[in-house]
Amino acid sequence: MKKTLFTLAVLLSSALASLAQPTSVPDVKSDATDVYQLYVNGGQNGFQFYDWGGAKLSEETIDGKKVEKEEAFKWSGCQFTNVDVYEKKYFHLDVYPMQDMTLGVVMINSKTSGGNEAEKGYQVPSLTANQWNSIDIPVEYYVNKGASMAHLYQVKLISKVTKDATTADASDGFENGNGTGTFYIGNYYFYGKRDLSGESTTLASVSLDASIVARSGTFTINATPYTDAGRELTSGVTYTISDGATLTQDGNKLTVTVTKAGTYTITATSGENTATATIYAIKPAAAPTEDESNVLAYYSDTYGATAPGISDAGWNWGFSKYSEVSLADNDKAYVVSHAGTFGLNLGAKDITGYTKLHADIYATKATSGYVIWEGGTTGIDGTNTAFSLKEGWNSVDISIANNTGTEATWLQFYIGGSADADKIDFAIDNVYATTGNVEIPFTIGTADANGFTPVRGTIAEENLADIKALNVTALDISKAKLAEGITKIETANPNTIIAVNFKKGADGKVTSTQAAQLTGSKNLVYRDTYIFPLAKLEFVDGYDVYNKYFISTGTTGYKYTRTIGAKKYVTIMVPAIVEYNTLQTKYPALSVYNFDAGNSTATEVKFNKGTVLTPAEPHVLHNSSNADITLTVEGTGDLNLAQPASATQGTTVKFIGTYAAATADGNQYGLQGSTGAAPEFRQIVSPAVIPAFRAYITGVSASAKVFFEGETTGINSIKANGESNDGQVYNLAGQRVNAANLPAGIYVKNGKKFIKK
Repeated sequence: MKKTLFTLAVLLSSALASLAQPTSVPDVKSDATDVYQLYVNGGQNGFQFYDWGGAKLSEETIDGKKVEKEEAFKWSGCQFTNVDVYEKKYFHLDVYPMQDMTLGVVMINSKTSGGNEAEKGYQVPSLTANQWNSIDIPVEYYVNKGASMAHLYQVKLISKVTKDATTADASDGFENGNGTGTFYIGNYYFYGKRDLSGESTTLASVSLDASIVARSGTFTINATPYTDAGRELTSGVTYTISDGATLTQDGNKLTVTVTKAGTYTITATSGENTATATIYAIKPAAAPTEDESNVLAYYSDTYGATAPGISDAGWNWGFSKYSEVSLADNDKAYVVSHAGTFGLNLGAKDITGYTKLHADIYATKATSGYVIWEGGTTGIDGTNTAFSLKEGWNSVDISIANNTGTEATWLQFYIGGSADADKIDFAIDNVYATTGNVEIPFTIGTADANGFTPVRGTIAEENLADIKALNVTALDISKAKLAEGITKIETANPNTIIAVNFKKGADGKVTSTQAAQLTGSKNLVYRDTYIFPLAKLEFVDGYDVYNKYFISTGTTGYKYTRTIGAKKYVTIMVPAIVEYNTLQTKYPALSVYNFDAGNSTATEVKFNKGTVLTPAEPHVLHNSSNADITLTVEGTGDLNLAQPASATQGTTVKFIGTYAAATADGNQYGLQGSTGAAPEFRQIVSPAVIPAFRAYITGVSASAKVFFEGETTGINSIKANGESNDGQVYNLAGQRVNAANLPAGIYVKNGKKFIKK
């Protein structure tokens, strides 16, 4: 009994210790000089803690001083007035954890051109429970990782920094807490001064806060010069402008006058070094001619639509600034600087029946973009609204004829992509939707995030060859118009799934005008958040299949076929199960072999006879009959052909199945030309191709033996320096192509390259 009580007392004492509250709060370090306070007995300089949905926060007072308590910690942050701490020596924080824990401290700087810099983190050594942990992080640590520390406005706390980014413009990898940690924060401040005597002050570049102006007038433009170390130069820079314009400066504030349209070069000079930037003085876009009765105008003087609501600069990729500029009498445009995302808001609008979105966009460099029409009930996503921009004015027309939305609030333009978001300036005018006729030219775009290559415009007979030349696994023609008489769409890949338009009735049934016309096409699907086939999908062996996202085949299902030659051994990986009973009754001449990973070595590879073809796992099949056998594999439900973990059997010696063609590098061995009673694994030499739905061995020596259980003639050598001799033709990306329809280029057949002229 005493022992039990003693044990309980020890446990209770330990539990009480783990819940011990701090009784005092550290002061600012006595040797800290040049201190910039963020949180010392409360917040300073606009400081505010934020949970950002990752912790429970509360402020408490301990021994007369304010501290922040964080519970259920996954992540949290704080925000404060933008500050330049580049010259500071240390960031200091005092943390009192209620349990041993880890902590990552992430610095978030804004860009002068809009948006944020990449996030850089510091991993604090393990924190000791029930005591104040005093932490000093060198500011130089963040600078060396690419953070400017000149526009700091947020600090984020996470559990771990899991990966250091390899480039300055990429964020580190982070891991959040598990939601159980509790700790107190006593102080946040920067202090000390770094020795910057050896740092370069060489002028390397100059950035303008606005580069697009009207073709005549006087404009104020702010310039920011940078050193080759990425620091701003605060003095000693002079500016000139090319002929045809005049410039005066007040520090880095420039007053520029232009009298005609054109491009003008601003040159910044510091000592012997120069840097340049361009100003674009532009004319207005051509006035639209659409019948006003057909138009929902977001922004256009022609239709009297001015000053809609504008998206916040912090949305998505954001922008630095925008302004409304008069490009001519009664013709204004929005000019957006260092942009990525720019949105217009008219309030909730009925978008039923509109067939086209139009915008005139002037871009300072060639780039691309897409549109999202959102809010309200439902709108148009960016899946099928991509467009390209050349330098100068672009008349952008986007077909929305198949839009199923009913109400939208925001029209958002995403320009340049996240990588280019701070490098693009553009002007935008004449933004409207119309119910008028839409004539969009035939185009083939680049694949979207879900792997679908979009086709837009009218698909006529003369366009079918361009589509037939595509070697893709997914095609989207849902926004295209089919010319009369087009009944068959196909690509170079017979396994391509083709997304068509669709409508759902009140009963949930789906109809598609495109599918009704495409009676000669197979693998037609529709996209309604997920991917659904309109009829049973049919995949043939050896060609790549769609693997970006699962397909909800439901009871409609899918089918895969493979012809196995007489007396031949083959490798295979199937998408659905083939049961023992099916093999016994329908394919009695087929034998299944499973890889014996536990008993295989680099010199002896073993296979055991099996009874079932398991999906997403590699196998060997043997056709013992004197006739070819066509194996049919069918399934229903969700189909996910992404390469699964189960496709790799073994750890050192591996047997690996494929759902997509792979280019060999000489370390793979496959069954090739294995007919009769003596199957051979041969080295697949580069750049030979391993087709889809196959399997290969790695991690073995060229002198290894292969054993097939129960086959008296099944002891065979692995042969080195063999070749892929399946007779098929592949492109240099490893994709099987139709040998009868090859455009000019370089291809691989039986492991050898050849040129088609």
